Amino acid sequence: MSCFLTQSRAALVDAIQHDGYLRETVRRWWTFDPGLQKRISFEPTECPFCIVAPTSGAVEWPANAYRDIVQAIEVTLGTDGQDVAPLEELAARVIDVIRAEKTDLLGLAGDGLANIDITSIAWTPRPDEQGARILWTAVIAVRLLWKLL
Repeated sequence: MSCFLTQSRAALVDAIQHDGYLRETVRRWWTFDPGLQKRISFEPTECPFCIVAPTSGAVEWPANAYRDIVQAIEVTLGTDGQDVAPLEELAARVIDVIRAEKTDLLGLAGDGLANIDITSIAWTPRPDEQGARILWTAVIAVRLLWKLL
């Protein structure tokens, strides 16, 4: 049995991969599941790609018996080429998936998940290793709030 942090990250990956457009368009997924993983590389041959990874967290102790546990996850998307429109389309789809999951809370409301929000989106053009091409990346910061005893 996995812990609540692993369950929510895996549920977010499942929700994103359930979107037909994302499932068909994304060529490379890095989701940090068990097993052999290929090293992350921002290369044109890996595009479009999606990385879902934990980034940080916090524990707050309000006056009642519950703990507020904040879990931060980043969804990083990447596309090859100067045109940023394909990346914007991928990001819009991920935003739509997360917005849709606000109601169902990734199916984890009964386990204590109380909220899911997008806190920021950062866009970055990156030159490839030879500097001849541009890879666009977008990092979508997702904040999950757990209320646990």
